[in-house]
Amino acid sequence: MTEYIEKLTECFPTILRIMIREHIYGDNCEEIHISRGKKVFLRLSASIFVLDYVCLSADFDMILKNICRGSLYAHSESIKKGFISFMDSIRIGVSGRAVTEKDRIISVSKIDSLNIRIPHYPKDVGAPVVAVLEHYSFLSGVLIYSPPGIGKTTVLRDVAAILTRAPYYKRVCLMDTRGELDFPESNSATTLDTYKFYPPDIAIESAIRTMSPELIICDEIGKAEREAILYSSNKGVPIVAAAHGSDPLELLRSEDIQILHKRGIFACYIGLKRGRDMPLSFEYHLAKDIKTEQ
Repeated sequence: MTEYIEKLTECFPTILRIMIREHIYGDNCEEIHISRGKKVFLRLSASIFVLDYVCLSADFDMILKNICRGSLYAHSESIKKGFISFMDSIRIGVSGRAVTEKDRIISVSKIDSLNIRIPHYPKDVGAPVVAVLEHYSFLSGVLIYSPPGIGKTTVLRDVAAILTRAPYYKRVCLMDTRGELDFPESNSATTLDTYKFYPPDIAIESAIRTMSPELIICDEIGKAEREAILYSSNKGVPIVAAAHGSDPLELLRSEDIQILHKRGIFACYIGLKRGRDMPLSFEYHLAKDIKTEQ
């Protein structure tokens, strides 16, 4: 059982904590899902296991309070964005009842579900991505894609870990906007600079202006990330990023990805899928092989 799960489950009622720990061994737990008035379920090695435990409303409120260290207000901005950060490395997705004004979320008045994603740090799962970057002499970017929950963030972490140690020692800026890209050696990685909880556009522009990065790593791409990535490319700094998609054509249905693709930002698109013998296996799709129209 990982340190993260031990500390996390200390926030739970005793019975739930015992039940969860009984079903976890090694790194088999990927997610813990808790909803008000419903049974708790675990995602164990890509399969769902439902516990015989209904989380009553009082227990749910206690768990939420403990996770927020007694102050929901301190997490109000991230809650509006759909998550809570725990221990600076665990992203907890939240859903509930939003209060809106002119299509803008003012607050979340009631949280009813928590989806806790447990970080994992398998070694060398980022090596194929590094090999592609090296093939292009670290002058071009790479986009990693897969459906949700396959392992994009895990691969991005390892890419950062590999590139900031011998023999590479690349100057890497890590855009950790949701507090889940840290890796165990990040505090001692000499050539790594981390921007945690920054808006992505501000973080990328600031990194380029002040930190002289050789490579920038960021997670999911939206409009703000798209504009910042274009800015980065214009300044000659390649990007390793991630996006949701099950295949290249689905990926390119996103307007943001289409714009980046047409500008030639990414030299290679790497699709991830689960392997039988390894936690992850890879498929490679070169940019020149992808058409933007079906």
